[in-house]
Amino acid sequence: MATAVGGARTDQLLQNLQTLIRLGIEANDVYRKQASHIADRELRSIIDQISIHRAAHVEKIQDTLAINGIKPDVEPSMMARIRAAIDSFRTYDEEALLHRAIDFETKMQRVYETVIVLDPLGPLSETLKEQRAYVATMLARLEELDIKRHM
Repeated sequence: MATAVGGARTDQLLQNLQTLIRLGIEANDVYRKQASHIADRELRSIIDQISIHRAAHVEKIQDTLAINGIKPDVEPSMMARIRAAIDSFRTYDEEALLHRAIDFETKMQRVYETVIVLDPLGPLSETLKEQRAYVATMLARLEELDIKRHM
């Protein structure tokens, strides 16, 4: 899968791809649970668009790994389970969701950049570059909305 010779880089690549999958699943869970409670049409539109594309992105990464004989570990992280438990008691706050979405998308962007550097010519490279560009676009929209809300 990785273009580098040796197992360390391949392991690091796989670990980062699994992180992309996990973060994508975590973000979508949060987005889906809170989307119906969002009154702000622009925020809801952005969250809906991210959620739809994210599901496709995650599926494409999983499918490519499966074709290469790799079954990613997509168990939610301990922190994700703790956050989910806390969220079950939380009221739906658009401002908090906006900031959480910015945080998720920023993390996703960093991991995409890491994976692209680790495997610039791999079977997922073009897909990852497209996905990273999409994340950057949606992150910019979220940040613009945040700025607009504080004017």
